[in-house]
Amino acid sequence: MTTICTSGRRTDWAAVSHYSDTVCPSASRPEEQRTALTSDCDRALEHGRTRDGVNPEVRLTSLVRDDMERAVAQLTAMGRIPRVYVYATVGGEQEPRASFPIARSFAERQGWSVVEAIKDFYDWTAPAARFGWAAIRRSIQGGLADGVVVLSSAVISPHNDEFEKQLDWFRDRCVFIAVVTVDVEVPAVGV
Repeated sequence: MTTICTSGRRTDWAAVSHYSDTVCPSASRPEEQRTALTSDCDRALEHGRTRDGVNPEVRLTSLVRDDMERAVAQLTAMGRIPRVYVYATVGGEQEPRASFPIARSFAERQGWSVVEAIKDFYDWTAPAARFGWAAIRRSIQGGLADGVVVLSSAVISPHNDEFEKQLDWFRDRCVFIAVVTVDVEVPAVGV
């Protein structure tokens, strides 16, 4: 079961299974029980922990942020403006009409220079096997760019272990992956 927490984040309850049995004892109606579960979800994500240790998604989010900040600081110290690709995956003949402008706007707000927007057709192949992603990596390897901006880590891979491999590749080259962050206020649910 996937739930959207009050923070706006999605949570796969199988991954946070110890919260699936948590029900607010004073909650007599199902909607009150869901609110109690959602609050527990938010607390778990806020603290970055599950019963078994660090929440992998929170850990990866932290790694992405730390790598990005470190690479940007190094570039800035050298007097360079970070050069980034904007990357999206699409299904079929679709165009990333929303993805590219949002990612481009994020990069520009950071003061980065957008080299190019590249798309791949979404499929289940490993990211390194996708034509567009491979082109970005070659360009970065050749020193033509310093990073890539995506709307979500799932654009690169929906699998945490595969995404982390890509993140490691970027970190090893002192470049970065930036995941767009959007500050959205979620209205409180009426009681």
